[in-house]
Amino acid sequence: MQCCLCPCGSSRAETNRAQDKQTQTQSQAAQGNIEIANDSYVSAEFEKIYEAPGVEGVFYVSLNVQNKTDKTIWVYLDKASVNKETVSMVSTGVPLYIAPGNSGRTGFIFPMAQLSIDSASDVRNVTFDLVTADETTLDEIDRVKGISIDL
Repeated sequence: MQCCLCPCGSSRAETNRAQDKQTQTQSQAAQGNIEIANDSYVSAEFEKIYEAPGVEGVFYVSLNVQNKTDKTIWVYLDKASVNKETVSMVSTGVPLYIAPGNSGRTGFIFPMAQLSIDSASDVRNVTFDLVTADETTLDEIDRVKGISIDL
């Protein structure tokens, strides 16, 4: 599996740095651990895209998110697309709440019925915003825009 991370709207220098990072992390790509976000609120790694046995019509994007804040956060995806087709709703089954200083891992659920694909192996690109919200108020406190994973 090849993975390229390219924030939408990035400059040529940012794209070159992302390509350099891709080269540096190709061995990680085989393992599925690619850093997709790292700011003062969260760090996040893409782990893999997969289908679960016995669960039809969806695939999962597995992320591991580290909470760097001093409050419990809720993490979700927004403005998602697959192979340049918009996905109206991505869910987790249960909310991903992460306590201060802890990490949380989940498979975000992407419904294939909204897309022109039949399996996770048809996925060539996934793009989304990674959103962090305050658990208590649900106010958005961080948004990493335009994360793009090329497979």
